[in-house]
Amino acid sequence: MKTKTVIVEHDPAYIELIQHELKKENINYISETVKTENKYKKTLYNFKPFSILSNYTFSLFEGATAFKLKKKLHNLTTKVNSV
Repeated sequence: MKTKTVIVEHDPAYIELIQHELKKENINYISETVKTENKYKKTLYNFKPFSILSNYTFSLFEGATAFKLKKKLHNLTTKVNSV
């Protein structure tokens, strides 16, 4: 089974590096790459990733915001599904 991974990154060199490291470690994965908050939200909802990899800060959308948003959306989804 492939691990669903979201790569939050805007620089093609960093995206390539992350993918190289995943392959080097023989991680069986499928990934979506996002550069904006809007795309990230859609990806979390539709792709439902197991892991999120990020270059912690960059101009378009930064890693700390991504992780806070993931937690917020997860809590909202959990509450909705519990009702």
